[in-house]
Amino acid sequence: MHAVLRRTSITVLKEGQIAGAGALIDANGLVLTAAHVVNPADKRFEIIMPDGQTVVSAKLIARDLGHDLALLRVQGVGPVDYLPLARAMPPAGASIFVVAAPSFYTDTLLPGRIARDRPGFTLLGGMDSYVASYIIAADTPKGVSGGCWVNQRGEIIGVQSAFIGDDAGSLGLAFIGSVDAARRLVAAGQDVPASTLGVELVALRSQVPGFIGRFPKGSRGAAIHRIKPGSPAELAGLPREALITHLNDRPVADLDPLLAELRRYEPGTTVTIRVTLPDSHMQETHTVTLGTVAW
Repeated sequence: MHAVLRRTSITVLKEGQIAGAGALIDANGLVLTAAHVVNPADKRFEIIMPDGQTVVSAKLIARDLGHDLALLRVQGVGPVDYLPLARAMPPAGASIFVVAAPSFYTDTLLPGRIARDRPGFTLLGGMDSYVASYIIAADTPKGVSGGCWVNQRGEIIGVQSAFIGDDAGSLGLAFIGSVDAARRLVAAGQDVPASTLGVELVALRSQVPGFIGRFPKGSRGAAIHRIKPGSPAELAGLPREALITHLNDRPVADLDPLLAELRRYEPGTTVTIRVTLPDSHMQETHTVTLGTVAW
């Protein structure tokens, strides 16, 4: 496995500095990495090829900020070895592997396992930058971002997006963008936009009893924690701390179902959001025109 990944894994340089990892995914030098690795998008990008010596220019082709994925094309290289994209995610418990540069130790093989075989959402950076991802059990310190995780057949199943931890390092869980989203990005060949309300949300059940008790007993949904200035939510008059319970009259029981339903709609789509206000328990319906996630 290490030999296969060694021939196909690359390092992304941004303005000459190591920014993250990635992998070659076609014979003509198409590279898959994480979108945050190539942010801001107007920088100069280069690729350290798998031999660890050759450095070539790279052009940013497309990004999917809703899944933290990006494509680059290396310039001036002939046919190269590459990793295929898997047809589906492995089941929970399956072994997976990545080659990256944790803490700048290059060419390092790291193991992991699929911890949850259904997608969810994690907040990455800005308050409206929710990324659809899968959870893996793996120690992934800084330097693994953009690394392409593979199954036991050497097929890409996801791209390292973030880890749960602090400045000291990972706590053993990480998030990866899915291979299904990578396939869609490759097929599109251009940026794939993601819709947003422009808010930071919290799952009601994750809050302290005092906050939960401000809503009717048995309430379910996601509460608005913060509202981004100038966002679709602010323009529509959505109130902070309100509990979102329905989107287009469809009930949303938690944060993940709400965001999954939201992402079914393209940016610019007008939707209705039903909320329950804290303390008064009054219900309001707001019409919101969805915005586009932007970093």
